[in-house]
Amino acid sequence: MAITHNFKPTISISPSSRYTPSIPSRPFPLKTHTGFHFFSPIPSRFLFYQAPSLSLSRRLFLPSVSGIWDALTGGNNARESVIAVRRGMLLFRQGDVSGSLAEFDKAIELDPSQKVGRDSRPVMRKAYNMFKDGGDPEKLAAEFSSGQANECFYSSLYAGLYYESQKKPDDAKLHIVAACQSPYGQRSDDYMASLAKVHCLCRNWGSI
Repeated sequence: MAITHNFKPTISISPSSRYTPSIPSRPFPLKTHTGFHFFSPIPSRFLFYQAPSLSLSRRLFLPSVSGIWDALTGGNNARESVIAVRRGMLLFRQGDVSGSLAEFDKAIELDPSQKVGRDSRPVMRKAYNMFKDGGDPEKLAAEFSSGQANECFYSSLYAGLYYESQKKPDDAKLHIVAACQSPYGQRSDDYMASLAKVHCLCRNWGSI
């Protein structure tokens, strides 16, 4: 009788031959900014060596982009112009009128948009028309005397300056001193509030 053998191939896979990712057998503790610990299968050296390179590249990249943008748009000139305006205001407050004018001219040269155009404020339009065409300073001051604080200040100031242009110092003093002593003239850091004070000091119109 023939003996037949039914052989079935078998594959033996030992645990050591299986693919295992290259992860340490014991996880590494990782401390967070809150003070708690948790365990990560990724070595800590891989977690912490990536951030500095990203931060460094940003520090190198962003200034160069900013410089290119300023060169294309004139952004640096605009900033320098604003600084010149602030210097001009400071010099005027210190009594250096010529130095102040030089800084304002420099601001316009750096950024032509700094040049004053049409002022949309009603009190300023009225004052402009008064100087341009002639008018009644008393009417200007009365019209805005019960308006907003800045309108009351400006109407008094320009009424006084108009009287100055007409060689009427007593009427000019009445209105410009009133502008200086108004709440806006006393508390505002507006450049024109300083102008009113400088004007009174130059005229020796007493303490403001």
